[in-house]
Amino acid sequence: MAAGSSSSFTYTRNERLGEVHVHDLPQAREWLRAELRRSLFPLLAERFGADAAAAGGGFRAEELAVYDALVIRYDAAKGGTRQPMHRDAALLSVNIALSSPDEYEGGGTLFQTVGGGPVRLGRGHAMVHASGVRHAG
Repeated sequence: MAAGSSSSFTYTRNERLGEVHVHDLPQAREWLRAELRRSLFPLLAERFGADAAAAGGGFRAEELAVYDALVIRYDAAKGGTRQPMHRDAALLSVNIALSSPDEYEGGGTLFQTVGGGPVRLGRGHAMVHASGVRHAG
């Protein structure tokens, strides 16, 4: 996290959250780009875009790109426990859990349009949602 702490832009405006933009971490940026092209982009196109692309809409895997990528560390001891309800500024948002749920209390992503509690992911699991859906985490 320290290597990317030079970022001056933040979505949360909350100094209590550890937020680093992957574009500030060159090795992580290149690794993420390669992994997304290899695994996640083809899956997203298959699940959300392939049929629509064949009909003249949607998207293909090679058309996808990262708008922004963040690593966020929540630290309850510093009062950084969540992001506020918001929308992202892309077509799709991907959340990937970097910690196991048994390593912390609470957590997850809460969707405004879905009843119930937050969606909690296991370490390494990913969740994809439309970026325009209001959510908090």
